[in-house]
Amino acid sequence: MSNKETFSIYELHYLIGAFDGELMPGLPTLDDIVTTSELVWTIAKEALEKKGLVNEDGSITKAGFVIVETLREYCLGRTLVILNNFYFMQCRDSNFSILIVDTGQGYQLVKISSMSRLLLLQDKLPLVTRIPLEDEVDFLTERQQLTPDIETAIASDQALMVQYYPLEQMCETRHAALLSASYLFVEEGGELLGFDVNQEELYRFSQYYFLERLYSWLSIPFREEDFENGSN
Repeated sequence: MSNKETFSIYELHYLIGAFDGELMPGLPTLDDIVTTSELVWTIAKEALEKKGLVNEDGSITKAGFVIVETLREYCLGRTLVILNNFYFMQCRDSNFSILIVDTGQGYQLVKISSMSRLLLLQDKLPLVTRIPLEDEVDFLTERQQLTPDIETAIASDQALMVQYYPLEQMCETRHAALLSASYLFVEEGGELLGFDVNQEELYRFSQYYFLERLYSWLSIPFREEDFENGSN
């Protein structure tokens, strides 16, 4: 089974049915993909058979069991972080994450370590390796005025969408919405800007604080001294 194997949303829902799963946080639900035709499920089963994950009678193969268990870990995970089309679910009992990538043609699924998460960020997200301006050691965030040009920038394909959902904590409080975070980040005029979607406020971020938030949310180990200048 290749980590590059691509699944349709129907195939994923078919597989989580093996453990009576109904919800993959962040991904389309059965209600979202409801269809009057049973043909989509026939096609999904046939595709899974070709991948060697399902037998003709609908039972799960040994290779399929590995994928089902990975999906189970995703469904039962404790923290979800979405970065554009990357869905990182922190596993409940380890420092591994289940990563689901929306390729536009389907979904890819892989289990990765904290170091792999870091390398992926550095490889795929230019803002992570951005060189900070000199004054960024003097602040964490600064409120900014939202202008038409900035509004256009954060609505463009160049913006980085970051969504944070501490699912385990959210299940334990009546104020779950207060625990989540949603930002659109973009570099404009050399400055790192972050638009808080929930509060509808624009901030300038220091690179240090941006990385500290991102690494903390993704459970990527870091040294406090790496960011200490950002708290002056």
